[in-house]
Amino acid sequence: MTVLQATQLDLLPTGEQVLVFREEDCSRDAQKQLKDLLRLVNKELGSAPQADPSLTGFRIFVMVHSADGHVLGCLVGQLLTEAYRSPRGALASLDEMVLDRTCQAGVNRIWVREVDRRTGVAVRLLDGMRANMIFNYILDKDKIAFSQPTYAGQRLAETYCGRSDILVYRGRHQLAAN
Repeated sequence: MTVLQATQLDLLPTGEQVLVFREEDCSRDAQKQLKDLLRLVNKELGSAPQADPSLTGFRIFVMVHSADGHVLGCLVGQLLTEAYRSPRGALASLDEMVLDRTCQAGVNRIWVREVDRRTGVAVRLLDGMRANMIFNYILDKDKIAFSQPTYAGQRLAETYCGRSDILVYRGRHQLAAN
């Protein structure tokens, strides 16, 4: 995958870089490549395909290896103002969840290539999102919501946020990549 029209956030000493994409800044070719990447992410995460192909309102953070351009991981983020504080993450029933209006952003999808898991790629993507969603402001870790996390995603969220009652969200804020 060739990276087009992205803002480079970091060049890491290990030869990786984090890039951020916004739909309004991308050419049609770049949007197509992002949608292809998101189809792969959705397939690997077991997400159901959705009808609306719009990326509007999302920022897509992609970590690539500088030397060969391989995609190591991808995070789809969006600004949010409310989510649900859940004592058991996505496994909690609606009765257990409490509306939280202090949420700052949501992680719609986070994916790391299988051979690069447990190497810090996801943490670097989350850090990149926190530092670049709002100009000149770093989001609080415990005010980031996660959309329908897998079991591994929930463990990542709990570890990253430093608490077991993570924020979760779903519904009209979902990404479609078809």
